[in-house]
Amino acid sequence: MCDKTSYWCTCAQVLKCKKKGEKNMKPTSRLAAMFLAVVCFVAQAVAPTSAVTASSEVLAEQIKIYALELVADGYSYYYHILDAHAEFYDLTVEGEQYQADLLVSLTRVLKAKDAHELPFIQGMFEEANVPTDRTSGHIGAEHVQRSDFNESQKATVAQQVNFWVEEVESYLGEKQNTNFILRISGKLNRGQFDSDQVTVLAQNSDGHVPVEQMFPAEPETLRNEGREAVRSIAAKQNST
Repeated sequence: MCDKTSYWCTCAQVLKCKKKGEKNMKPTSRLAAMFLAVVCFVAQAVAPTSAVTASSEVLAEQIKIYALELVADGYSYYYHILDAHAEFYDLTVEGEQYQADLLVSLTRVLKAKDAHELPFIQGMFEEANVPTDRTSGHIGAEHVQRSDFNESQKATVAQQVNFWVEEVESYLGEKQNTNFILRISGKLNRGQFDSDQVTVLAQNSDGHVPVEQMFPAEPETLRNEGREAVRSIAAKQNST
């Protein structure tokens, strides 16, 4: 587990910190937002401050509701949202401009009951031309029915497909905690919060990025990434 006193696991992408020595199969970044740990970045964990004054409490509540709905919606296609809450670090208002820093925490569980319901896995099976009746148990090289793959490629593809299925299955039905450190800024409309004039950034190891980049990708994007993973595995094996 991540040491919460010294790390924020940016669980917009991270489900858990991989221990050194575990299988080194790197996921695509958007797939990892769904079910694989990819990165933990160092950031001193500080308890949220009480910077929200009485005069800004209404605005703070509006920002909090907006942030929670935005993050929950970003995960709702693949996940049941079990709990969501937010804590402010800071909120400053200067005239009609405001900026808020807050921590949003989400508890979620995959809707899928089987790994084969997820588009990345579907894409891998489609690209490897695995028979549709092979939706349980491990697949072998004989199930990879690509006439343009040699036996070594088929065996390696089958091995990696099995790896991914096992990884996904380890998260099925398991609660996952996700934390976002958000920076929300915008312009008030006659002193009121205006969702049409707001920018939401999420902190990650590279700084701040649009929060949407931290959400799971669309199904077809993930399906294509599954297909590309098989092509990449086969190409690397062919070059060795």
